[in-house]
Amino acid sequence: MALERHKHEIRGETRWVVLGPDGAVDFHCSDPLSHDPIAGLECHYKRRPTYMKADAKPFTEECWATGGRCWGDGTSLYATEILLPEYQWMLRHPENAQDLED
Repeated sequence: MALERHKHEIRGETRWVVLGPDGAVDFHCSDPLSHDPIAGLECHYKRRPTYMKADAKPFTEECWATGGRCWGDGTSLYATEILLPEYQWMLRHPENAQDLED
């Protein structure tokens, strides 16, 4: 498993990705200290998860995270209300956070 941090300067977005043999999980957000940041948490599965309907089609055949077919699932609500405030706190208090530098 690998944790990667990607910064997309064009969109002003930072993305953390955990890649594994069965897929990936990523947390991404726009400028977290801006007036109205946007955040999301997504799971990328190489195979259909058992909680999805048996006839569920892949979201895409060319996923950047899985390298092929992908059944995706995600939430912006959880990312915005739970994860984003934690990230904002770490940015405002860098003396208490580790590994935030590029």
